[in-house]
Amino acid sequence: MEQNKEDAAKMMEYQLLNQQFGHLQQQLQSLNHQLEELELLGSDLSELKDQKEAKTFSSLGGGIFIETEIKESDSVLLSVGSNILVKKKKEDAIRIIGKQKEDLNRIKAQLENEVHKFNLHLASLK
Repeated sequence: MEQNKEDAAKMMEYQLLNQQFGHLQQQLQSLNHQLEELELLGSDLSELKDQKEAKTFSSLGGGIFIETEIKESDSVLLSVGSNILVKKKKEDAIRIIGKQKEDLNRIKAQLENEVHKFNLHLASLK
């Protein structure tokens, strides 16, 4: 009888940890997606760095794009939240993106460490 209680407790702990492990993996996937987007954004901004004028396609959302012409590419509008945009020099935007990537990579390393710990703990319960 006592063994059944221990087994049931271990099973509950395993299920709870497995659920938390799944949440961590989802967070890690989301973080990787954000890093990919920042990498692409930084690359795109760097390509515009030396151009004064360019033609491109801008997203309207929902997979719909419109051809646009960039007439002045020395600065960009940067969203700071609450629908507020701030004009920044392109180089400043590239630096901000680099800082965001550093921050996300630090968080990613912490999450990967947590995933590894969960994995070890889950393996010990089997």
